[in-house]
Amino acid sequence: MDTLELLAHPVRLRVVHAMRGGRMLTTSQLCARIPDVSKATLYRHIDLLATEGVLEVAEERRVRGAVERRYRLRQDLAVIDPAMLESLSRDDHRRGFATAMAILLAEFNTYLDQDEADPVADLVGYRQHAIWLSRDELHELISELRAAIAPRLSNASGPNRTQYLLSPILFPIEAPPSSLDANAEQEDQNRGQGQKQVRDWDRDGDRNRNRDRDRDRDRDRDRDRDRDRDRDRHRVRDQVRDRDRARDGDRDRARDGDGDRD
Repeated sequence: MDTLELLAHPVRLRVVHAMRGGRMLTTSQLCARIPDVSKATLYRHIDLLATEGVLEVAEERRVRGAVERRYRLRQDLAVIDPAMLESLSRDDHRRGFATAMAILLAEFNTYLDQDEADPVADLVGYRQHAIWLSRDELHELISELRAAIAPRLSNASGPNRTQYLLSPILFPIEAPPSSLDANAEQEDQNRGQGQKQVRDWDRDGDRNRNRDRDRDRDRDRDRDRDRDRDRDRHRVRDQVRDRDRARDGDRDRARDGDGDRD
């Protein structure tokens, strides 16, 4: 059985994941690690991985009259080399991708079934981003991801380390736009910018008109206030004049009365 056929199976690949980090595990420990798979099925796949050399017996010991084996992973045999990747057909890629998705779903459900599972505290992430990249930018991104991930693949298991499943997925979903499409898109952008500029001008014009209208309203209000003030001033002046005239009339009548008595 070739490496691709051996590893392109959800259960066998999950066993390989569980063995990463230099671990030595028994079949019983692997059953506890992958509880959603029956023991009989898991034993069969472990035996196949051992037969093909991907797992090797690290030590044996007798437990209650039976031989218990601890397995470890042969890292050099648990990989798909570049030459094999280049030879894959589209159907091979479909099967490989389906296997990857099946493992993600199974492992995620197993994680969530744990009582202590806390996706927020555990910094669980499954975000997806659609980004536009040139060929050079794509190679730069892949190099940066490899630089971040590769040194940590050899981390050994330990009391202060939790095992995480990291599954980078990358494939194109839309081809670069043609020059005609690019020109049309640029024209749409220019048209959109022109329309935005017109809207801004209209908005500025409305703002200026509103400001002029407010200024005219204030001016009319001031003019009305001045007219009311003048009217009040004229009223007071007329009242004073009428009072003075009445006082002068009273004075004249009093003087005429004195003259008659004389």
